[in-house]
Amino acid sequence: LALLRHLFDGVDEPFEGEWYGQVTAKLGPEPIQTSLPLLVGGSGPKVLGVAGRRADVVSLSTRSNSNGRLMVSDMTPAALEAKVAIVREAAAERFEEIELNIVPAGVAISDDASASAQQQLELLRSGILPFEMDVEWNSADLLASPYFLIGTAQEVAAQLRDLRATIGVSYITVFPFFTDEFSPVIELLRPE
Repeated sequence: LALLRHLFDGVDEPFEGEWYGQVTAKLGPEPIQTSLPLLVGGSGPKVLGVAGRRADVVSLSTRSNSNGRLMVSDMTPAALEAKVAIVREAAAERFEEIELNIVPAGVAISDDASASAQQQLELLRSGILPFEMDVEWNSADLLASPYFLIGTAQEVAAQLRDLRATIGVSYITVFPFFTDEFSPVIELLRPE
């Protein structure tokens, strides 16, 4: 990461580190901004610690099992808060400079959040989607999860505002197949 930071910052001097001899490479074309932000994502303490010390943006991912299925137990508000605490401790005084990111596992803009959450929960339990139901969840648990954005556009926007105010997550990445559904939320948040 130190080498990437060196390259992203466009430093003209050669880089020398523990694992590299003198590196004199330069990235091109040169970016418009003076420094490219470095995003590091992870879910475990080691990667989150490194991200806290080095990254500009930290993506707070969900743990997966040995088969690559996302662990539902790692999608709770408490699990997200624990990840942020690791980043905060590792970042120390630079924590306020870091942008926190999540990638929602589900987006459903609907006038009936409860029914949409129940549908999503049935999909999760079916095994069709790459999730591991390693804890028993009900629709209220799913609606409380920061990794599922379900409700009207106004409710989802409020959920994201709350996530920013309480936990500090201000950078949301949605999968391409959610972009149309998520676009009304963007319109509500754009002025902010």
